[in-house]
This record gives sequence, C-alpha cells and structure tokens, in this order.
Amino acid sequence: MRAFILITFHHLNRRIVIGDIHGCQRTLKKLIESKIKPEKDDSIYFVGDYIDRGPRSREVLDYLLNLKEKFNIFPVKGNHEDLFVKAFSDDNYVPAWFQNGAAETLLSFDVPESKLNDYEALRYIPEEYIHFLSGLPYYYDLKDYIIVHAGLNLTAPDFFGDTHAMLWSREIKGINLLNEGTCIIHGHTPMPIITIKPNLARKETRNLNIDAGCVYKDLPGYGMLAALDMDSRKLYVQENID
Repeated sequence: MRAFILITFHHLNRRIVIGDIHGCQRTLKKLIESKIKPEKDDSIYFVGDYIDRGPRSREVLDYLLNLKEKFNIFPVKGNHEDLFVKAFSDDNYVPAWFQNGAAETLLSFDVPESKLNDYEALRYIPEEYIHFLSGLPYYYDLKDYIIVHAGLNLTAPDFFGDTHAMLWSREIKGINLLNEGTCIIHGHTPMPIITIKPNLARKETRNLNIDAGCVYKDLPGYGMLAALDMDSRKLYVQENID
C-alpha cells in the first residue's frame, strides 16, 4: 500500500509598506486589490502623505478608514497631514497648508472654488477626518525596520522625539549610529522608480525611500505608487491611474 504525505503550505503573514499617495485613491485601490491582494493577517504600513496635490484626498481617507475595518493597517503621519491638523487649531498654519496642496484636498470635500481662499472653507471638513489624522503616530519601530514619513535625526539625544525631522527632513542624519540590522523606510522625497529598485537589492542598505512620486505622473520616471514587502523585499508598483 502506497503512503501519501499531505504537504500544506501556510500563508506567511506579510508586512507591506506603501509610499506617498497624495490623493491618488484609484491608484491606491488598484495597487492593493489587484497587486498586493492582502489577507486578513497581513500588516499594511503607510509612510504618510495621504492628502493634497492629487484629486481624491477625501476618497483616500475613506479608503483607509474602510481598510482599517478589514485589515491590520498602520499609517504614520506625514507633513501634509500635520499641516492639515494644525490648520484647524491655528490660523497661522493655513497659508503653509495652501502652499502645499490644500486646495485640491478642500475640493475633494466639495468646497466651492469661490470659498477656497476663505478660512471658512475648513468648516467643510467633517470632524471624523480631523480626529483620524490627529491621532496618527509619527513612526513605527519594528526593530528590523523603522517606518517614518521623512527621515530621522539620529544625532539627537532622543531621535524619536524630533518630530520635525520625522515630518520634514530630506536626509537621515547620523545613519552610522543606527543599530545594526535596522533599516529606515520612508517617503517624502520623490524618486524615480529606477532609483528605488537598485536600493532594494542591496541588503546592506539602511535607508530605503519608497516615494515613487505617484502624484507627479507628468514627470518622466515618476507617477508610480510603490509598496514593499519588508521580508521578501518584493516591490509592488502601480502606475498612476487618477
């Protein structure tokens, strides 16, 4: 009698991190549902900048809130979310937010164009969105990876306390001080996808930028939304369809 051995393959829970979205909801949906295809035990991280510049900021937030009900999602706060939140409590931040794409976000909330230059336009934003973005953390420390929006100032005595660097920095200060075996994943500074890919192939890389400039689809080499499987280093890429 021949014996049969049944071999079963279990899905390994993936840790996926997604780059800057900037109001490109259709692109995000396509990336997640057609390419990543998450299962309920996967963890999906986001490096921030969900709003501004692109045409569907509200839809992006709605999509994230919906994902939160189905999957393990872990979004960090980007500089655009920070400006958004601060604009509601301090009028001094409103001009800075408008310089960074607030008009597109307000239009996605059906604010009339005639009111875009009026501070009263902010009243069109429902409280649930302000609450959601206000509560976002600045980083996630996974030990082998640190996920943050912009960068870290590792020369600071408490580098996790330097929130300005985490939101706005264009560099990782003191990268040589980072614990061995730890890599920083971030966005904030758009890069062509052909620049991002070679970095993933180098296991010794301690600094991974996955912002492929999704919203800048008219610039050669940009216009992509990237996602990274942190364990396999597999890169998922979706061209902007918004």
